[in-house]
Amino acid sequence: MRTETETQGRSLLPALAVLAIVLVALFSKSFQASQALFANDGPLGQNMAEYGRLPGAFAGMWNDLYWVGNWHGTAVPNLTCFLLWFLKPVGFAKYIVPVSLLLLGVTSWFFFRQLGFHGFVCLAGALAAMLNMNSFSNACWGLPTWVLAKAMVFLAMGLLLMGGRSEWLRVPLAGLAVGMCVMEGFDMGAIYSLYVAAFALFLFLDSKPMQAGGRAWGVGIAKVAVIAAFAGFIAAQTLSTLIGTQISGIAGTAQDKKTKEERYDFATQWSLPKMEALRVIIPGLYGYRMDTPNGGEYWGRVGGAPVIDRLEDDAAGFDSDKRTKAESALAGLRGNTMAFRSSGSGEYAGVLVVLLAFWAVLQSFRGASASYSPTEKRWIWFWAGVAVLSLLFAFGRHAPFYQLLYQLPYFSTIRNPIKFMQPFHMATGILFAYALQDLWRRYLAQAPAKVGSFAAAINQWWSSVAGFDRKWTVANLFLVGGSFLAWLLYVSSKKELLRHLQDTGFSLEAAQAIAAFSSVEVGLFILFLTLSVLVVTLILSGTLAGERARFAGLMVVALLVIDLGRANQPWIKYYDYQERYAANPVTDILRQQAYEHRVAVMPFQGFPQLSLLQQFYHSEWLQHQFPYNNIQSMDIAQEPRQRTENVKYRDQLKAAPVRLWELTNTRYLLGLTAFQSPQGVVNFVDLFNQQLDPVKKRFRVHTPFILKQSSGPEGPVQVETNTGGPFAIIEFTGALPRAQLYSHWRTMPDEQALLELGGAEFDATKTVLVAESIPAPATSPGAPTNPVEFASYSSKLIRLKAHAAGPAVLLLNDKHDPNWKVTVNGEPAELLRCNYLMRGVYLKQAGEYTVEFRFELPGMARKISWLAVGVALVLSGLLVARREKAPVESAAAKAPISGGSGQKRAETKKSGSGK
Repeated sequence: MRTETETQGRSLLPALAVLAIVLVALFSKSFQASQALFANDGPLGQNMAEYGRLPGAFAGMWNDLYWVGNWHGTAVPNLTCFLLWFLKPVGFAKYIVPVSLLLLGVTSWFFFRQLGFHGFVCLAGALAAMLNMNSFSNACWGLPTWVLAKAMVFLAMGLLLMGGRSEWLRVPLAGLAVGMCVMEGFDMGAIYSLYVAAFALFLFLDSKPMQAGGRAWGVGIAKVAVIAAFAGFIAAQTLSTLIGTQISGIAGTAQDKKTKEERYDFATQWSLPKMEALRVIIPGLYGYRMDTPNGGEYWGRVGGAPVIDRLEDDAAGFDSDKRTKAESALAGLRGNTMAFRSSGSGEYAGVLVVLLAFWAVLQSFRGASASYSPTEKRWIWFWAGVAVLSLLFAFGRHAPFYQLLYQLPYFSTIRNPIKFMQPFHMATGILFAYALQDLWRRYLAQAPAKVGSFAAAINQWWSSVAGFDRKWTVANLFLVGGSFLAWLLYVSSKKELLRHLQDTGFSLEAAQAIAAFSSVEVGLFILFLTLSVLVVTLILSGTLAGERARFAGLMVVALLVIDLGRANQPWIKYYDYQERYAANPVTDILRQQAYEHRVAVMPFQGFPQLSLLQQFYHSEWLQHQFPYNNIQSMDIAQEPRQRTENVKYRDQLKAAPVRLWELTNTRYLLGLTAFQSPQGVVNFVDLFNQQLDPVKKRFRVHTPFILKQSSGPEGPVQVETNTGGPFAIIEFTGALPRAQLYSHWRTMPDEQALLELGGAEFDATKTVLVAESIPAPATSPGAPTNPVEFASYSSKLIRLKAHAAGPAVLLLNDKHDPNWKVTVNGEPAELLRCNYLMRGVYLKQAGEYTVEFRFELPGMARKISWLAVGVALVLSGLLVARREKAPVESAAAKAPISGGSGQKRAETKKSGSGK
């Protein structure tokens, strides 16, 4: 007798082959040597940076590339880090997206298999999950971690559904999978964990006889507690990092009413406008990526400014006074494109998927005539409830529902309600699989009566069909016809659409391209809706039953792959990474002893050429070339959660940029050599010295350069040094050294020190401010100091050599953090907080010193998570070993939800239990 493990393994291999073939076809360019997938979050340059290299990053990461340094959390023992370690940065950039999608497909297949669904249903459900645009677009945007988090959700739910007597193995393993979900998704993983908890509780309650009452509740809650405990066990390191980097000490995370109200606009910026829910069935109605060509750029409202969102909602409302005022206010903001939109992820679920999800819900309300068992009905209602609630929460600021969640403890620290679209899509896909299983067992599994041709069979069916099937078919025909009429109305309203697009900042030419693109997308929706209705109708007619059932499977699979595959194409974007990360004269200069200086772009406005440089700098150099070359910048690529002390420091010095650059060791600035004014050509550096540093005049041109497009609009921008170039590396000779000895210091509290730093009288070259109490200096300001030499440098270990003529404070212009430890000539010393934000150490007397700064995080949470990984491997091995001994049971007998088919399904109905 074959074991269940062998049977599942044999049925998985064909499905795995199909999933892999689809992904290889979509991502074939990954096999070309110089090609890498675009990633907005976690691009190749970031993964090449020294501070995040594995395995060292498992012990903690100090990001020295932005601002004056910052704790960047730790690499955790999750799938993403192991894949990065195994594939290396270049391989990771090429393959992480298809690999993560493949894992999602496999775990969703496993989940559907545990429901007892037919193999064809499991494959179709896996394809729908893997190619769902929400998952696909996020992965291609640089967030495959969210896809892996969803994969762990399916794994956890599948483990809880498994039959057999190994519950003591399955429940802890499910908890470990939930913990891995949190490790992958952070706040997204935390959201998913709530859904798994609801699933687990409902499962345990539904699997017990109704008369069990309170005991069933107690057992269910206890098992959910076990899941939570094991989730916390493996995610201990992640939770510690999450609290330390995104909650503790972060501005705006306090849980008082005032702070929550002030943070609401920021926390809900990426909300789904209600009308844009149509993107679930029409992928390009509002465009795709913001750089999609030929009119395909995103033009919706996701990510827009809060004031614009409120005005748009009022303008579309029923209150005439509000509507008039809102339209007037919007008219005053015309032309400001960025105020209206920012970005939008893909939300397409597939026409066939959504159509059949409705089939499952409608069938579940049919009473005694329904094919679903009572257990199946309850689960369909559960998943329908998940989908509806998730969609309502995803509306965020555009509806009142998210306010209910926002008031819960620490929900205000989670950004972007649109994240709730992920569980919405998961629930919709599961409902789709329930519908396919119903169609399979009712219309495909049984051999039909012999009828001649397809046409004759359909005619015979239509002449006799009645009840729900007839109403469904007629409703589908009306749906297709109504959609066609709606398309005609949409096309006929082109003038209104063009006016709206121009009001939001698009040129007439761009608006016309967008309108044409959107109209085509609606037309494609009607095409795939028609094909979906046709396939379902053929199944209902019985013409594809029995031996022809394989053709039904091929039709469904082909329709899913073609529809979702073509819709996902705009999210797949490759680039030549060898060309993009090629060295250039500017990076060659800046990366020399990069740890001894910082770089920034001139922040000033009103200079067109400087604006172009700023845009290129932030989009390319800051996020890609700089981390690739470990060049340290004062500017920040992304900082959605700002630490309180950073906010205070910047606010204090924002009106004095020269003082800020001086204190932060910002030696190089990227700016202009000259600009055109009404009075003629003005030397930019001369103007800078006159207005910002009139006494010392410490700015000078270091290296002029030009930027030029190398090979068309899609090619990389090349850099050439040129004495007549419009741009330049400007050297600020007044920047403090990265490390310096001070023979004079003053002790004062942080807040007082912050005020002192911004004062015009404070001379940062002669005096350092110290927060801790140390002996008073014996010298007055102005005493000479000796230079400090870097003996070695890495992001988490810095060794300095210094010769002190007497007692001194060694200032290191890197950010203070209590996790930095300092030793002086091998002996532990007190870490000082200097100049409010920096770190230093007191040298008690004259002499030669070796000073070492080492970044060390507490190791307990890390050890717990790694121990949990070992426990997960052991439990997995035990579970496989136990199930190999179990003979194959029918899917109906072991599945707590599907109820199986035939006689077994009838028994399930009778007992009212899914077991």
